[in-house]
Amino acid sequence: MNKETYQLTTEILHTLQQAAQFFRTRSQPAYLVGGSVRDMLLNVPCTDWDIITVGDTPGLARQLANLLGGHYAHMNDKACRITIKQNQQEILLDISPLRGGNVEEDLRLRDFTINAIALPLSEVVISLTNGTALPLLDPLHGHTDLTNHCLRAVDDSTFQHDPLRMLRAVRFMQRYQLTIEPHTALMLSRDVLLLTQVAPERIHDELQAILQPPGGTTRLRFMDSHGLLTTLIPEFI
Repeated sequence: MNKETYQLTTEILHTLQQAAQFFRTRSQPAYLVGGSVRDMLLNVPCTDWDIITVGDTPGLARQLANLLGGHYAHMNDKACRITIKQNQQEILLDISPLRGGNVEEDLRLRDFTINAIALPLSEVVISLTNGTALPLLDPLHGHTDLTNHCLRAVDDSTFQHDPLRMLRAVRFMQRYQLTIEPHTALMLSRDVLLLTQVAPERIHDELQAILQPPGGTTRLRFMDSHGLLTTLIPEFI
């Protein structure tokens, strides 16, 4: 994939260039990760960019917000958000600390292989500017799964780390027209009771995202076949 198959708006490309220069001048490694990389590979427009780095993440995010003329918000221990408004477009940069000892360890802590792909920020800006191939860091072969429309958990404990990921799986299947990989489907049924540990407001938000688009009946049937529906609503048993 190269610039000919994925186009950024001038505003987004300029913002990423400035961010890359910011981290480079401070000798801080920075990577695009997660949904932003996934959407680039799927050629889906993206305005929410996930960046991981090391060091004082809140301090760096605040400095970067000042440089970009954006609004800084400390969301939680995992991320700080920079909101930039340009020409009636809102660009979001979520800056998070790298988990684990290196970027590969960070990727292995994510939910699904399609979200476990990284791009060095400085190199991706060069690639998009010059139209050369994107320098993917893809230890779990998430790009192949994207190409094959396959949803695969990163490892056998994916849903145990965060049971809400079971509902995210249903949402991703619908949004990106994916088929769940057989072992990941078995994991859904195995770990389904863990959903009762998730805060109701988190479940509500995911269910709303699952059921709002057309075709909600099909997704409800899938949830029912894996025990998700009756776990969330025992009255349906």
